[in-house]
Amino acid sequence: MSRIALSIALPIMVGLATAQTGAIARIAAPAAIPSSGVQLAHGTTGHRERDYEGLPAAKVSLVEALEIAEGEGPGRAIMAEFEGGIGKPCYEVKLLSDDGKLTHHRVDANSGQVTKSDDHPIESYFTSLKPSNLRDVDLSLRQAAVIAAKTGDKVAEAQIEREDDGVQYKITVVTNGEGHEVKVGADGRIIPSR
Repeated sequence: MSRIALSIALPIMVGLATAQTGAIARIAAPAAIPSSGVQLAHGTTGHRERDYEGLPAAKVSLVEALEIAEGEGPGRAIMAEFEGGIGKPCYEVKLLSDDGKLTHHRVDANSGQVTKSDDHPIESYFTSLKPSNLRDVDLSLRQAAVIAAKTGDKVAEAQIEREDDGVQYKITVVTNGEGHEVKVGADGRIIPSR
């Protein structure tokens, strides 16, 4: 990518990233789940909790949305989140292909239909996750979400993150309208919060 293109793309992407994430505050206060004994971090505050309001009524789960999006291809799911704000509730799913291309799919949370698909070649330069990080990992994001879902009601968000020389999965599970973060290792085990 040329320096000129990069100097134009960087401020745009930073602005888009800021607009997408907003001022989300994560609070790291432990909360125990009696049935599993797993310590979880308390969820988000502010507008994200409002996004979870439509999640219990969604006919399609995040796990199903991941399967649908990966069926559309190309690539492997690296991120998915429920969007329940204004408009139709949906899941935004990002796939990373072997050649490094990032594709977004929007999956309707009621019908399971893919309503929008976009390729984002510029954004792939700004993700810390590369195809090489996923080559030796057998656990999919969908499988990690299934594991994390056992600790709560519904999965609202899931993503793969680089961790040292490997990856781990950060899953937000909603219980009684409140999001809790669950981390799953590449071996499929839940990582206790510190």
